[in-house]
Amino acid sequence: MIIPDTSLILPEPWYWCNSEALLNELYKELSPGHILKKRKLKTVARRQDRDDVLFEIIDDNNGYAIVHLTWNVETAPAWPHTTIYNSWDEVWKVIQADALEFD
Repeated sequence: MIIPDTSLILPEPWYWCNSEALLNELYKELSPGHILKKRKLKTVARRQDRDDVLFEIIDDNNGYAIVHLTWNVETAPAWPHTTIYNSWDEVWKVIQADALEFD
């Protein structure tokens, strides 16, 4: 999966973020049956005004996930809320839409 060079400036409210702490928080929150359980992930970016984090899925299936962290250990597979994207182009459209909403 190819992520654009992080010298690309993400529009607000998103910013590049390679946080091991956010990744560890996500792994704590995932319950059995969650779509990201047992997936290998990498933190890519974070939304500054919400608890939304963009992760790259770096196992055999590749892709991206935007996750709304709850800061709780979850027991239902629906939480934390997660949306999967198959390409950077799909993610970029979300980031651009968020920028318009943020202004």
